[in-house]
Amino acid sequence: RGLSGQQVSVSAEDEGRVVAQRDLPLPDAGDVTVARLALPPLPAGSRRLTFRVRPVPGEIVTENNELRTVLRVRSGPERVLYLEGEPRPEFAFLRRAVSTDSALQVVALLQSAKGKFLRLGVQDSVELGGGFPIRREDLFRYRALILGSMPASFFTGDQLRMLADFVSRRGGGLIVLGGRGSLAEGGFAGTPLAEVLPVGLDAITPIDDTAPATELTMRVTPQGLVHPILQLGPTEAAGARWDSLPPLTSVNRYGSLKPGATSLLVGRPAGGGPEVPVLAVQRFGKGTVALMGVQDTWLWQMSAAIPLEDQTHEMLWKQLIRWSLAGVPDRMEIAAAPSRVGPGEPVVLHARVSDGAFLETNDAVVTAKVTSPSGRTFEVPMAWTLKEDGAYQGRFVTDEEGMYQVEATARRGADTIRAAPAALLADDHGADVEQAELRTPLLQRISGETGGRYYTLSDAGKLVDDVEFTESGVTVRESRDLWDMPAIFLLLVTLLGAEWGYRRWRGLA
Repeated sequence: RGLSGQQVSVSAEDEGRVVAQRDLPLPDAGDVTVARLALPPLPAGSRRLTFRVRPVPGEIVTENNELRTVLRVRSGPERVLYLEGEPRPEFAFLRRAVSTDSALQVVALLQSAKGKFLRLGVQDSVELGGGFPIRREDLFRYRALILGSMPASFFTGDQLRMLADFVSRRGGGLIVLGGRGSLAEGGFAGTPLAEVLPVGLDAITPIDDTAPATELTMRVTPQGLVHPILQLGPTEAAGARWDSLPPLTSVNRYGSLKPGATSLLVGRPAGGGPEVPVLAVQRFGKGTVALMGVQDTWLWQMSAAIPLEDQTHEMLWKQLIRWSLAGVPDRMEIAAAPSRVGPGEPVVLHARVSDGAFLETNDAVVTAKVTSPSGRTFEVPMAWTLKEDGAYQGRFVTDEEGMYQVEATARRGADTIRAAPAALLADDHGADVEQAELRTPLLQRISGETGGRYYTLSDAGKLVDDVEFTESGVTVRESRDLWDMPAIFLLLVTLLGAEWGYRRWRGLA
């Protein structure tokens, strides 16, 4: 505030090492967010980050130019199931685009013939041995699902409900690709999957497999310019590249966006007509859904107009899959509230426990193991809250300054569930000057509730006289036991005896 037109330097440190830095001009505004600071990939685990703003000339309070927080970096790789109904180029190029990302592992299931599948990236000979999972426990162990050109007739009714539950109940990410066997052309209109999609589907009869594809010229929307899926650089100007990419084709027809959905890329048909959503996203239940309504994003890799070193296609799929994985819960989650406290303040641990089908369980034995900054460990028992299914709580008090590591385990019969480690920061650095400006309404409210008076700087000279002649006094309360005051004690005994004698004389006792 009050530094409009000046330039400040913002840096991010990971355990004392500078990992990002940027010079930012401050706009002519009051209280604004000036920019995002992109961090490079950090090692797995709980990282203690420090963000600093270099003081500028004339700045009075510099103690609040620093913010400390904790970031948990997952170890990975995140496992994503890709189901494809035909060996088309999109299948090969998508897998190749993310193959260099160590944080992602795409497990592919390609139908090569009726009842026969090609499995790629599986952990053992048992995984996906029977094709697409028929049990929720087997499907829900993946964190995201990519659905290619596979018609609705391939799935059973329960499997279609599983796809919807994968998003709404499990909280997973779903990416639906365009193709002749997907969306309305694949017969998904009226199925549970249609309820999940960010666009409406209308039944199409008959389905013409020989119909020509529609060529679409891309245009990025204002929402797409700032969305993490389409970020090609540190500034919004880099997102304009999407408008210059070669046209793609679509064979699918679908309705408009649903309420709550966001269109990031739209396509303009070559023959004219209204623009159609190409890349649309939305939240559904606990999870997220993305629709990529074209069938050949691989053209952005193989077109003669694309330079050989261009990474736009790779970045698109890496960032789209990473976005679908953000916030996907595990069977057990643990977090501390608040995540930043001062030494000596209490902390409440919150845990959520689910079974293999992600149904909340209330009969688990949950224990948290806390490691203090000095390395001392202690256990915190956690009990079911009785207010919400699957919710457990435990409490402890921080007694050291630094980062606390929290690990939690839930046991339910023979089943043992471990949560990904969490962390909290015990640090009151800068808390007293976090909001250093004058807060007149707060001071007036405190003085009114306590019987005092609020003074401005011009009225400060009246404070001495007002304190000397104040009507407020000081009260000291002194408490004594009754037997320490003999006169009152004897008087009380006499009155009780007189009352008993009177009732005896009147025949009432």
